Amino acid sequence: MDRVVDLVCREIRQIGIKGVERKELERAKTQMKGSLMLSLESSHSRMSKLAKDELTHGRHMSLEDMLAHIDRVNEEQVFNVGRQFFKLDSLAITGLGPLASRSLQCP
Repeated sequence: MDRVVDLVCREIRQIGIKGVERKELERAKTQMKGSLMLSLESSHSRMSKLAKDELTHGRHMSLEDMLAHIDRVNEEQVFNVGRQFFKLDSLAITGLGPLASRSLQCP
């Protein structure tokens, strides 16, 4: 567990300092688009998406619209979000099980 916490904190720190590489971003976007398409295979997921679209956007967003939005994300945008939100001093770590609270701190 200590190793996992250390690695996650290191990655968060890197995103906040350097952002992500283009190759890594493309891989993440491909994964996200694939997951989105697979999630729409169940009727429950489709209905949930329609409700979220209505609440968030006030309209239905087509799959093509969503894929286009994902495709438009670039490294600079990820860097800006990382710099704004991925600060170790403002993150909280939660664990479930018999853990000492100190074992869940970023180094």
